[in-house]
Amino acid sequence: MNYEDFWNSISASVDDKAKGEYYLRERGLEEHVKVVEYLKSFRSGSDSRVTYCQVATTLRYDKRIRRCLFKYIGVIEERIRAHLLDSHREKHDSIIQSAALKEKLAKKNGDFYNALTHLLFSDLVALFVQQSDSIKSNVFSGALNLGKNLRALVTLRNQVCHNKFLLGNLELKECILFGQRSSSLYANVNNLYFLSDDGCKNAFADEFDNCSLGKTTKYGNQVDWDLPKDVVIVINRDGVLLKGSSLSNK
Repeated sequence: MNYEDFWNSISASVDDKAKGEYYLRERGLEEHVKVVEYLKSFRSGSDSRVTYCQVATTLRYDKRIRRCLFKYIGVIEERIRAHLLDSHREKHDSIIQSAALKEKLAKKNGDFYNALTHLLFSDLVALFVQQSDSIKSNVFSGALNLGKNLRALVTLRNQVCHNKFLLGNLELKECILFGQRSSSLYANVNNLYFLSDDGCKNAFADEFDNCSLGKTTKYGNQVDWDLPKDVVIVINRDGVLLKGSSLSNK
């Protein structure tokens, strides 16, 4: 598909098309095509055509939620690291060591703080899940399926950090939530919510939910906000899966 094919596949005003040329270059034609395909997956028949405003808004929404997720995944990463550091401050060798930690300790001349702070998030999680249940419950009180759900969080973080398009992402890992297994973005976002500390749960949920709201833009080449309701993800703050619902992206 070339640029002309792309514009012929959607609806766009002359003004929207002029503004969109910049983002086609910056985000790439292929990325835009994938978004069109994603939006069309919610539609059928004569209603299958999408507008450029919807494509552009979906891309902006996706970027907003990525920024929000990165922030609050970082809070969990800091929490895990801080607890491990403080719990073993007096006796470093009391921690159950992973291969990655042993390697870092060797490179950092036994400096426990430097070794732990230089672990990748995936290695930090792998180290944490090896620890005793009492240590894990101190950080994630009452959290179920902790090992699996933290590993899913690692994959979500990697997708976020590599600026992957998250909506409809098929590379996320399965987590267990509300007694169901799912690898959908909806499930992974809610997994982050329930892994979050009570002190920042509401802040995360508010910030995430606000990502879907239209805001005045300071950029002259952005089109009007027109986010299709089918793509919006809302955090399930009650923690109860309603009868007949599922852990899909919708």
